[in-house]
Amino acid sequence: MAPMTLSPTRLSRDILKLSGPDTKSLLQGLLTANMDHLAEGRALYAALLTPQGKILETLFLTMTAEDIYADLPTGRGPGFLKKLMLYRLRAKVEMSDVTADYLVCVFPDEDSVLEGAIAAAPDPRHAELGFRWLAPRVSGIPDTEDTYLAHQLTLGIPDMGAGIGEAEAFPLDVNLDALHGIDHKKGCFVGQEVASRMFRKGEIRKRTYIVRGDNLTPGTSLKQEGRTVGEIRHAVGGTGLAIVRLDRLDGEAAMAEDIPVTLHKPDYLP
Repeated sequence: MAPMTLSPTRLSRDILKLSGPDTKSLLQGLLTANMDHLAEGRALYAALLTPQGKILETLFLTMTAEDIYADLPTGRGPGFLKKLMLYRLRAKVEMSDVTADYLVCVFPDEDSVLEGAIAAAPDPRHAELGFRWLAPRVSGIPDTEDTYLAHQLTLGIPDMGAGIGEAEAFPLDVNLDALHGIDHKKGCFVGQEVASRMFRKGEIRKRTYIVRGDNLTPGTSLKQEGRTVGEIRHAVGGTGLAIVRLDRLDGEAAMAEDIPVTLHKPDYLP
């Protein structure tokens, strides 16, 4: 199935503004992404892990000359802001929720222009997810988020609430490494010891795959010849995402209870 054409849309995201001389160093010690790579015109995709190495939050980071902005799925911002405040201690970082003032928009390419935008960068996860713009709230941007999320789903890309549950999955389970969301060479971050140990073992046991079939239901086990090979984690219509056991998987065909389905490796996975 070929991915649909990406069209301009505004996204429902919570947006936090972070300022101060210690902002990058604070985030560097917490998040999976390498803050040394954050720059104007270059966004980062990152996660906050539990000390046990499971994903608590996923987020995007963009930068202006003076500030760093974090955007998360709607409803996730306030909780993440509280976590940052707990970790801040004496660091010189000012934090505020600016969701009411800004929005995130997606355009298909860098040639698009959004008047008043303060930051723009290609989506670091996949080339077919276009350019993300951060701008003051304006009218006239189409609300076609459902179409965008369906496009993301056809690419096999999970996100919090759409294939990633809070503290349920390790980074490799949801392809975070292949989506450029974790840097195992950057040094310490929360959960780093567990995440790095799993990565350096060399044998990846679980991945998120695309699943296709009728009436897909999250939570349904996937079986081949009666043996469980995975579980559907997110679905919209006939397309979903499943975490599968690579050491058990044998071909594309599987059963979701009594419904035949097919499993497909996303094109960004090696």
